[in-house]
Amino acid sequence: MKTLHQDNHDWLQGPRWRVTTDPTMADHRPDLIRFVKLSGSRKLLDQIARWTGSGWDQSRYVPKPPMVPVRVLERVEAVLRGQP
Repeated sequence: MKTLHQDNHDWLQGPRWRVTTDPTMADHRPDLIRFVKLSGSRKLLDQIARWTGSGWDQSRYVPKPPMVPVRVLERVEAVLRGQP
């Protein structure tokens, strides 16, 4: 599993996001990206999207605002494109 983004802020500042790729999921497919949104007491979202290399596979869950904050999405997409 590779972490693409993880929030570590205080829970008082809102939910935390953890976005990972895990080649052990679904037949070792590193193009599957898991988006998890956590509150201090429970999981608010747990979805798996597929990265095509140039964008999100529209036939699956597509992470987008307002469900996924722009700051999280921009960071994850930059990492997936190989940008620092």
